Amino acid sequence: MKGKLSKTLKSSFVHRLSHSSFNNDSLLGHYLAGLIEGDGSIIVPKIIRNQKGKLLYPVVKITFVEKDAPLAEKIKQVLNGGTLVHPKNSKYIDLLFQDLNSIQKIAVLLNGKMRTPKIEALHRLIDFLNARLNEKSKIVKLGLDASSLKSNPWLTGFIEADGNFYCSFDLNS
Repeated sequence: MKGKLSKTLKSSFVHRLSHSSFNNDSLLGHYLAGLIEGDGSIIVPKIIRNQKGKLLYPVVKITFVEKDAPLAEKIKQVLNGGTLVHPKNSKYIDLLFQDLNSIQKIAVLLNGKMRTPKIEALHRLIDFLNARLNEKSKIVKLGLDASSLKSNPWLTGFIEADGNFYCSFDLNS
């Protein structure tokens, strides 16, 4: 008789994030980079104002399945910003960051910790912020992270964004 075992496993990192006063910005940055690169977006407007003259701002969006709402809430709390949006007729929740303080904090956390082509969006975000910051506060753009995947929680965030683990077993063996 053959069977399949499918189970969502929570990582020790997310357990620590959800049940502690997490304050290691480096680890948080790696985890958020994986989460955003897995199922998030960094949207930077190409123009400063829309046709009606309204100022446009960048948005960092992370999408979660409904069952991960407590994680979205914890990230919102840790970053001290963001808005949770539940689109109608969907089983997803979007965590949106639109205020400049949160956006700047996220840019600093992600800088140097991304591993995919989404780094281009981060660099556009940093350019957007640098155009509005004084010289002392400007962010220096860092390149792709080439460290071992075992050295930080980037892979944890990436897999939790859109990954699954399946185990297959054969009871006749």
